[in-house]
Amino acid sequence: RAAATPLRTLREGSPRRRGLLWVIVLVIIALLATGAGWFFGMGPGSPGTIPRVSNKTVAEAQQLLRTAGFQSTTKDVFDDDISAGLVVGSEPDAGKEVRKFQVVSLFVSKGPELFPLPALTGKSLSDAKGALNGAQMALGPVTETFDDAAAAGTVLDQDPAGGTPAKRGTPVSLTVSKGPEPIAVPDVRGQEQDAAVRTLEAAGLKAVIAPDTVNDKKVPKGAVAAQSPSSGTLTKGAPVTLTVSKGPKLVDVPSFIGKQANDARRSLEKLGFEVRVNNILGGFFGTVRDQEPVDTKVPEGSVVTLTVV
Repeated sequence: RAAATPLRTLREGSPRRRGLLWVIVLVIIALLATGAGWFFGMGPGSPGTIPRVSNKTVAEAQQLLRTAGFQSTTKDVFDDDISAGLVVGSEPDAGKEVRKFQVVSLFVSKGPELFPLPALTGKSLSDAKGALNGAQMALGPVTETFDDAAAAGTVLDQDPAGGTPAKRGTPVSLTVSKGPEPIAVPDVRGQEQDAAVRTLEAAGLKAVIAPDTVNDKKVPKGAVAAQSPSSGTLTKGAPVTLTVSKGPKLVDVPSFIGKQANDARRSLEKLGFEVRVNNILGGFFGTVRDQEPVDTKVPEGSVVTLTVV
């Protein structure tokens, strides 16, 4: 059986048409190459250097970037050194060379991040230092002052106050107690009781009168014979005990008339008297002829006069 024969054959393509297709392809390639060259050479894909924008306002930084061919966005950040509203820096960093189609991020300062200061009043100085270190704050000047109520080493005040918003490393000044102020104890021995009390109270001390009075041959009745303490220092309101004199004690004066003067002198002096001798005719016999006072009570330490013949 004979093979089937096609009714017509395919025609070969026209040389003119093939040439036109090649022209179109070459034009497209040329356009793409030109566009790529412009994009990477002078357009958004061309390289550019990020300008320095730190410490600029946002408007100034954005203008510098636009002039350099970059678009930008902003992001707020805390910064301890750059004032709020100014640009801290950029991403990519200043000086880097990147393609201009890359968007540059501007970091804008919100100022320093603030944290509440710890409350230190009433703490010991050691605990206050620990609290400041824990809060990453600094210890400022420490002033010491006397305080009648707070123990030595206790924080009386702080500046800035506790709870005040502050950046890390802020110095906090402290006023610290030295405890009650010491008061020198005045010596009021020999003063009348009322005067002694006034002297102690004027010094900030409390006068306490001892219940028992004492005899004292040198301190008159009603005056202070002793005090405790009598020297040193105390704190405000501390007590000072006063012992009041009832004067010298009364002592019987026995009669030594007719006795030897030397024996009389020794006995009277042993009783606490001061003895004076008045010799008549030289006191040849050494006998007491007269005595003043005699057979009575007189204050201890009184003078007894003996007349000796």
